[in-house]
Amino acid sequence: MTSVNYPIIDNITTIRKVFGNPLLVEKILNKLPGMTVLSYTRLRLVNKLFSASILKLIRMEYRTVLISPIPYPNEGPSHQKSPGFYINYKRVLTANIFNFCYSFLNHTARIRIKTLKFDGFGGFEEEMHHDIMIPTIRRYEGAADFCASGCETCEKIARNCQVYSDIQPDVRFFKFKHFKHLAINEAWLRECSLKLPGLLSVDHLELKIFENSRLPKDVIDRIVAEWSVRKMTIRFSGSGEAFSFLDLLGPTQKQKTPILESLHIDLYTSESFCLGIGHYLKKRPTPFVHFFANIQKVFPARQVFITAPYAMCCLAIHRFEDLVKTLMEFLWVDTINCRHVTFFVRLMGREMKKMKDDGGEKRNETFLFHNRTCLRYLPPQSSPIHQQLQAWPLPTDEPIERLPVVTISDTSNASEIHIEVCKVQDDKEQAGVPAAVTVPPVGPVAPGPGDQKPKKRKRDNGDNGSNQGAGV
Repeated sequence: MTSVNYPIIDNITTIRKVFGNPLLVEKILNKLPGMTVLSYTRLRLVNKLFSASILKLIRMEYRTVLISPIPYPNEGPSHQKSPGFYINYKRVLTANIFNFCYSFLNHTARIRIKTLKFDGFGGFEEEMHHDIMIPTIRRYEGAADFCASGCETCEKIARNCQVYSDIQPDVRFFKFKHFKHLAINEAWLRECSLKLPGLLSVDHLELKIFENSRLPKDVIDRIVAEWSVRKMTIRFSGSGEAFSFLDLLGPTQKQKTPILESLHIDLYTSESFCLGIGHYLKKRPTPFVHFFANIQKVFPARQVFITAPYAMCCLAIHRFEDLVKTLMEFLWVDTINCRHVTFFVRLMGREMKKMKDDGGEKRNETFLFHNRTCLRYLPPQSSPIHQQLQAWPLPTDEPIERLPVVTISDTSNASEIHIEVCKVQDDKEQAGVPAAVTVPPVGPVAPGPGDQKPKKRKRDNGDNGSNQGAGV
């Protein structure tokens, strides 16, 4: 049998040409499978071009750093520190923290962190705190959960940050500092009510409080005035121990507080407010009727954004008409404070598809509300209202479907309520056909009644709302 001699191909030369081409190397690295480029750090040994390209990808990936502790097993000791950390979802043991964070990320890769987030920490982790901190951080989230009181390292970060959440009591400022966004919590208010920092200015102040808290009104007034606050967010969370300051549900005097550009009332995780709505629908006494009016007296604003509780989605499905009437009663109960104010209300839930369009909806409708003529209409998609709602950040990262916006206008008070209904989509529904929404009339149509009979609720939640007098 005769042998065939195949030509010898110089593979080494071909490989060198491929791995020496920056465009081909970039395409190769972009096609690598896996969650993080750190899984392929050994490719730095191929040549200098691969090493430089890998480090470039690491710098891009680590502009935002998310750090969370590795939990102990259920049978492990709960009082001990975490055995390690997840850094952008990469598992790093405590013994390797210094080499990974300080030696590799800071010096070899020369990362420039813009956003640093701590999540899931129940205590202080000194190793991580001092090895990852670099002066390039501009956005720092989860600070109070990670280092409750604050320290010298936190002060260094705060001096360079534009966004800081949440500021700790022991963080001091000896020079003037401006924040684009600053978050404070109740612990900070308790500690710093008598030693309020004066060398600060804040564009957007976020206040994190419990549902049943009482705010120190005099401190809040000083903060808004001295820090030149332009925008305000009040974020309510689960109930905690109240402290003896101003009760937002109690009577308040007319304030001389500067008028804010916008106020965001975040009730997305609130429980008590849902009970208050339910009690009002059942004609039970509830202190929540004056909830928004009292907040507006403390934080007057021309634009008020309200994120409704997630638990209210059942009302949006089955009793939308009654829910809209209730919102009108709550928002317009004080005709003085609501004048020239625009309200944006966002309702979110997973079952909004149950609200189907019956084809009989009117785009413009006039009705009476406390002997005042009001107008309900659906603004067009090109309206600036939709642009403002699009720019309003969502409380969840899940995909949503925006349903038609309902606008209620009270011309006598120059006030409007824009209600946006958002359907939270499941993964399997993202490719489906968008669902429609029915917007029933919100009140008696002038001159005769036009109400629809609401569906009966299958479930009765909560006790009498009068026991919420000490809450917000």
